[in-house]
Amino acid sequence: MLGWRKHTPISRKVSEELLASLTVIPLSEHIAERAIKLRSELSIRLPDAVIAATALVLRVPLLTRNHRDFQKIPNLTLPWNLHLYKV
Repeated sequence: MLGWRKHTPISRKVSEELLASLTVIPLSEHIAERAIKLRSELSIRLPDAVIAATALVLRVPLLTRNHRDFQKIPNLTLPWNLHLYKV
């Protein structure tokens, strides 16, 4: 996010403030096990499996611009299509 080349000083500041407000979730054994199960059942990439497993275990919606890779995951809440919005 911060490596995006089209940042203006204002958009960089907004991005930094957004990132500072987020909580980092450690990779627990439960999340890792769920990611392994997703990866083996759905043949998805490991990073996507970990992201999806984290959302599923924590029972939170997944906000992403990459709906395509996550829409086939059962019980995963994707509240809206972020890819429709230009950044």
